[in-house]
Amino acid sequence: MSSSTVVATTHWNGTCDMLAQFNTDIVKINFTMTYLTGVAQDWFEVGLNQEDQSIFQDWLSNWNLFVDKLHRYFGLSDPIGEAANILDNLCMKPCNKIPLTMWTSCAMPPN
Repeated sequence: MSSSTVVATTHWNGTCDMLAQFNTDIVKINFTMTYLTGVAQDWFEVGLNQEDQSIFQDWLSNWNLFVDKLHRYFGLSDPIGEAANILDNLCMKPCNKIPLTMWTSCAMPPN
């Protein structure tokens, strides 16, 4: 995931509740596009600029299509690999300790 996608995702997570106040797809899309940065912003701006050439993108007026494009082109490229990487790097905080009895019961076969 690129740093611009992380920024957009961070902003996005905080704005989902705000989207409920908008009653049309076009207003939701316009509001959401103000949070895009980097490559994602550039990609969607191309679609906006194509309107001047009478080329209209259907995702500009349909919220579900807009979200689909956002996920398809800028979501996780490898969700299973990303999840595996997160799990591989999990660690406990130093103050949390697993009781010794738990380790010994797992390490020793039952009698």
